[in-house]
Amino acid sequence: IFIYSDYGVAAGDVYAAVALSALLGKFDKPTQLRIGTNTTYEDLRNSPAIVVGGFNNKWTMQLTSSFHFAFLEKNGDYTIREQIPGGRIWKTRTDANGETTEDFGIVSRLVDSKTGQFTVAVAGIGPKGTQAAGEFVSSSQYLEEGLRQAPANWQNGNLEIVLQTTVTDSVAGPPHAVAAYYW
Repeated sequence: IFIYSDYGVAAGDVYAAVALSALLGKFDKPTQLRIGTNTTYEDLRNSPAIVVGGFNNKWTMQLTSSFHFAFLEKNGDYTIREQIPGGRIWKTRTDANGETTEDFGIVSRLVDSKTGQFTVAVAGIGPKGTQAAGEFVSSSQYLEEGLRQAPANWQNGNLEIVLQTTVTDSVAGPPHAVAAYYW
């Protein structure tokens, strides 16, 4: 799919990381950037974290594998699946030339994750989904729109939001929340 050994960081991951770093900078929050195998479980245990990227990030895959909405690969088919009987499925769409025209992502916030720390996952099926997820998290406008249907106590719990973006000329459009789950 979008995994290239020793090729570098996916463009969507870079867009999301820059947007998130700028957001945290506005709140005078210090940040550290760790790429790929440079991130250890000990890093995630020692401080709050934002993990960026979907299928190309083992920590996203491990931390979110049992969630209501999860990234799943089966026989080369990469999807986001709602993990309940009859659950919904979201899949990247491409045109006749193989160019992505629609992508999906997930934003997850875990107050107390498997690591024991506050953790946010910002990830897409493909790079444009990750880019849209980063834009969603770093924009008060998109967050407000996406959280309109949230329960009254959502600030104190965990959440997952599935996002959709339309891609034009290889550029992700605005993110739109298409599903959410709170616990």
